[in-house]
Amino acid sequence: MQCAKKDIAELAGQPIVVVGAGPVGLTAALSLARQGIPCVVLESQDSISAEGSKAVVIQRRSIEIFDWAAPGIGRAIRAAGITWNIKRTYFRDKLMFSESYAEAAEDVAPPFVNLPQTDTDRLLLDAARRLYPEYITLRFDFTVARITQTAHSVTIVSDKGKVVQAPYVIGCDGAHSTVRRQLGIRLEGQSSINLFLIADIKATLPFPRERRFYYDPSSNRGRQILIMPQPRDVWRIDWQVGPYVDLEDEQASGKLDGRIRAVIGAEPYEIVWTSLYRFHNLVAERFRAGRVFLAGDAAHLMSPFGGRGMNSGVADAHDIALRLGDILIRGKPRSELDRYSTGRRAVALHNIAATSKALRTMEPPTLLHLVARNLALLASRHVPQVRRFVDSGPYTKEDQTSTNSGRGLARQETASDSRHSLRLPWGR
Repeated sequence: MQCAKKDIAELAGQPIVVVGAGPVGLTAALSLARQGIPCVVLESQDSISAEGSKAVVIQRRSIEIFDWAAPGIGRAIRAAGITWNIKRTYFRDKLMFSESYAEAAEDVAPPFVNLPQTDTDRLLLDAARRLYPEYITLRFDFTVARITQTAHSVTIVSDKGKVVQAPYVIGCDGAHSTVRRQLGIRLEGQSSINLFLIADIKATLPFPRERRFYYDPSSNRGRQILIMPQPRDVWRIDWQVGPYVDLEDEQASGKLDGRIRAVIGAEPYEIVWTSLYRFHNLVAERFRAGRVFLAGDAAHLMSPFGGRGMNSGVADAHDIALRLGDILIRGKPRSELDRYSTGRRAVALHNIAATSKALRTMEPPTLLHLVARNLALLASRHVPQVRRFVDSGPYTKEDQTSTNSGRGLARQETASDSRHSLRLPWGR
């Protein structure tokens, strides 16, 4: 990768700062580096996170973005993760319908890959160190405490008093974003009443590698269960549970084992990771404040059904990186940066509308909604047209384009470096 030919006067020797070394932050860093723009990634932890099946779904568009920013990584993601071709939806323990996905060709990204965020982070971090050591500086154990800015630069101060200055900052520091709080930007939207319990289990199960979604099963009456495969014989099980469930009590009392046994039967298993979480459908009131931008969970929080959260964040990061390249390298006016906030916020609102719809299907707000949902489930067994109303599990077909930023990959190739084809090289 050659350094950009044009003198970037605005950088004045200072790299752009990316806060957060998760998949969104690393996508921003890789996308900047691919254009020859130096950056520093600040991460509060001393290493990348190793938490279970967070952000387990990588959609096709994200794979294409990763492979554009770090050529060859798409093949690595496909090799490390798994895909499956069948999804089944049940109502009160009876199969209502199943749908299949066609196998992807060797040189085309699959519709999605299941790969835990820990593995995705590791692959992206390795790519940053291997491909762009002269453009990406990684600083772990750097906790942002304060952010101030002028018309010309941004100053970041850590909790230990370390100071970093930058022409621009991209805040990719997650749901509890310090960057967002320092900017005084509020989140708007709603959260679920109920909690959701996750257990990652390692087990060799007697059914095929497929996704199963259960409405109102006998083992979780009035609520839902999702099970889907991950690499290395690990399965993720999600239970919708009440607002007062305690994880320690679930494990100590044997309730969690009972839940797992109701799904997998008597097969031996090992618990790999557990978590309790609450669905949020929240969006920041704006994604930009001066020279600072928000991306990913720092900008929007979405319930995970449909796999929209991380994937939308990856598109956020790629979009702002390209727009910064537009003004720093390709001579476009700074007004181009305003389009990031308006464009990506519109995408976030679209995705939140979709995930809110899924949440209403899982948690019908009224008796009328509940009756309508149950009738749709019963009808779905024989009427394919109604299935889209109750397919609340991940990977409905419309999800595959839900993260699109409006900046097509062909446009991105032209803007950055047309010497590299965006056709994924897995078939070579």
